[in-house]
Amino acid sequence: MVLAALAMFPVQKAEAATTKLKIIPASPGPYNAGSVLTVNISVLDVTDLMTWQVNVSWDPAQLSFNDVVFPDPTNDFVFANEPKYPIGPVTGTSSAVFSVVCDTSSGGHTFTGSGTLAQLKLNVLTNNPTCEIKFENIPVDTFLLDSTGSDITFETETWLVPEMSSLLLIGLLILSLSTAVILKKKARIRK
Repeated sequence: MVLAALAMFPVQKAEAATTKLKIIPASPGPYNAGSVLTVNISVLDVTDLMTWQVNVSWDPAQLSFNDVVFPDPTNDFVFANEPKYPIGPVTGTSSAVFSVVCDTSSGGHTFTGSGTLAQLKLNVLTNNPTCEIKFENIPVDTFLLDSTGSDITFETETWLVPEMSSLLLIGLLILSLSTAVILKKKARIRK
């Protein structure tokens, strides 16, 4: 009878959070030619991360490689205070490959949680670029490995460098027209 009662209420299994590899803008746009656009390469909900590598690409007509940096250890940098070996970047006109290995043999610890793997800095070549910054060649050039050297399954989220939104452009147009009307009225008053 108890078993029959339990069968009426199925047990729901808790699902593990899905690990995600994301490209997140470090600052809002718009981005103008000559400026540097910085994106965070971040991991969310990872368990036992020991090694990672990413291949990130962009439109070379709008962006070019500037640098790869690791954030300040006091922030959310993965492997912040662990012995590690950064590798790369190996860059091309439209992509960069870079990675970090945490040295657990020297007392380092794997990472569990969410944090920033690295920051990718790109030179902006055109005003208000509109291109996708994305991960390439998964799982050969973009991968996450655990302490046993096994692949960690993950999903990716790319980022579309935004152009100025239509609403912002309309707002700027209205502001410009309003300013012109006010200046015209002031000129009439002075006559």
